[in-house]
Order: sequence, then structure tokens, then C-alpha cells
Amino acid sequence: MLNLWNVVTGTRLQTIIERSQVNILLPLANGIVADVEIISGNIPTGSRLENNIITGTVFEVAYDTTFNAVFRATTDTGFQDCTIEFVVTGPDSPNWLTNEGLLGVGSSNSLFILDNEIIDYQLVATDTDLS
Repeated sequence: MLNLWNVVTGTRLQTIIERSQVNILLPLANGIVADVEIISGNIPTGSRLENNIITGTVFEVAYDTTFNAVFRATTDTGFQDCTIEFVVTGPDSPNWLTNEGLLGVGSSNSLFILDNEIIDYQLVATDTDLS
């Protein structure tokens, strides 16, 4: 039986922080020269498989995200598949543009309202995690 990988299938290869540049060498067994392709699943968005290396700059994530991909290593004597897991972490909080503190409401920016009075106030924030 071929043993082209030096990890068992299902191994979490790396936890990656969003927006970081990666160059992750796939864990082929020592001395193995193989062509590797992704046959199923996904690698982190913003990265690509190039010469048996996962390379690129990982995109932002709205929440910690797990990516699983099945890689096929092929040699002259056969092939072997291996599922590898990557986790992208680092979602951040939005940046508030609305000033901190009490909200002035009403025509004179008073800090109180009367019963049954309608309040319409726009809070503004930006979040780079959104597409």
C-alpha cells in the first residue's frame, strides 16, 4: 500500500489568521515527488494550490471558518487521497462611527423623551468582514 502523506486523513494542518499571507507546504511523505490536486472541498478563500503549496492571502471571515479539502497525490506508482482541514480565524468587531455616549434626541437634542414619542436615530458602523 502506498503511503504518500505523512499525516492521517482529517488532520487540521493549520489555523490561519484572516488577511494573512500563507505558504503552507502540503505534508507529503519524505522523499515523495508527487503531483497534487484538489479533488473535493475547499481551501481558504484567497489561497490557491501551486506546486504542492497552499499560497496566497486569506480573505477576511465573518466568523471562524473551517475549510476541508481532499487532496490527491499522484506518483508513477499510484495515487493516495488525504483530507486536510484548515481553520481561518480572526473576525473583528465593527468600527463605530457614531460618537460614544448619550444620544441627543428631539428638536433640542434633549436627553429624554415623553411617553409614546417616536424616536428615529441612525447609528453608523463599518465592518470589513462583510462582503
